[in-house]
Amino acid sequence: MTTSRLKRVLKKRSRNRLLAQALLWLAALLVALYLFTFREIPVLMYHFVGTETDARENSLVVSTKTFDRQLLWLQKWGYQVYSLDEFYALKTGKRSFFKKGVVLTFDDGNIGFLTNALPILEKYRMPAANFMVTDSMRKEENGSMSVENAQKLSENPLITLGAHTAHHFVLVNEPESIMREEIAGSRRDLEAMLGKEVRYFAYPGGYFDGQALQIVKETGYRMAFTTSWKRLSGLNETLHTMTRVKITEKDSNPALFWYKISGFYSLFKRLSRAL
Repeated sequence: MTTSRLKRVLKKRSRNRLLAQALLWLAALLVALYLFTFREIPVLMYHFVGTETDARENSLVVSTKTFDRQLLWLQKWGYQVYSLDEFYALKTGKRSFFKKGVVLTFDDGNIGFLTNALPILEKYRMPAANFMVTDSMRKEENGSMSVENAQKLSENPLITLGAHTAHHFVLVNEPESIMREEIAGSRRDLEAMLGKEVRYFAYPGGYFDGQALQIVKETGYRMAFTTSWKRLSGLNETLHTMTRVKITEKDSNPALFWYKISGFYSLFKRLSRAL
């Protein structure tokens, strides 16, 4: 073998080794990403479920057609839908075994939840939570379901009702007395209305500050939910600052919906926040 041919053979072998090493590193990275995202249980955030016309006119509305398809996809793709109690047990280590899944949450206690979302949840036997605004319930204002509606709904084994303040105030830079009425007072009132313990809370608009967070903890909520990662404002995600993934009518696209429930969406948000 000539010297030049030997050099070519050695060069080719070197390239093959580098390629093999790169493929091994890529495989390790993909396995690590899979394991990370597999452990993720995205908490999905909805507001209202209505008609397709409603969805075109209001970005907070997901149509019944889209919502039905999304639950069907969860079923077909083998996702477990966890209740808030099950999710809490997983997050606190009280339950170790789990199947890849999501949590379904709704904000504001809108009457449309009863007529539009609940029948679809019952169709697929999937649990969900709804965070209630107690003053709106009492007065039946702002599209809220009534106290009587909420009492009947709370008896449904698929549904967990949580607190979403008394008046839907943004919990930032408010006097302590107002904070306590909105956070602790809403829990007290909702428990009196329903006749059962209220364990979960959602910050209106996802906004909170240090004082609101402290009162939420003192009130005894098991978990509290914000909205997107940007609402954490430099804080770590904890049981009382749980982020959620907003679902809109645009997520009628199965690829977009899968991306949001896969865990990769949450991973991307975490990495973006760290940079």
